[in-house]
Amino acid sequence: MRYSLDFNWLWDGMGALAYGAGTTLALTVSTSVLGIVLSVLGAAARRGPYPWLRKVVGLYVEIMRNSHSWCNCSSSSLACLVSAFASIRSLPPSLP
Repeated sequence: MRYSLDFNWLWDGMGALAYGAGTTLALTVSTSVLGIVLSVLGAAARRGPYPWLRKVVGLYVEIMRNSHSWCNCSSSSLACLVSAFASIRSLPPSLP
């Protein structure tokens, strides 16, 4: 039996693949930087002089830390995201 492998379709879509890889890289870098900045600001807020801000950030940390108990390993990540979003949306509005 002879097989003929034709990868021309891959070369035809190379521009779209490169665009997708660039978008993935840009999103990874930007969300990593944003996550680091928000983490440092949250840590500073928890050690800061404002008790109400310490409580708000502490509540957020505890909700995110314990959100895994709402999702078991057999459920989809979408269900976990929906439950985390619902829990955050159910909190009272933050202070200005």
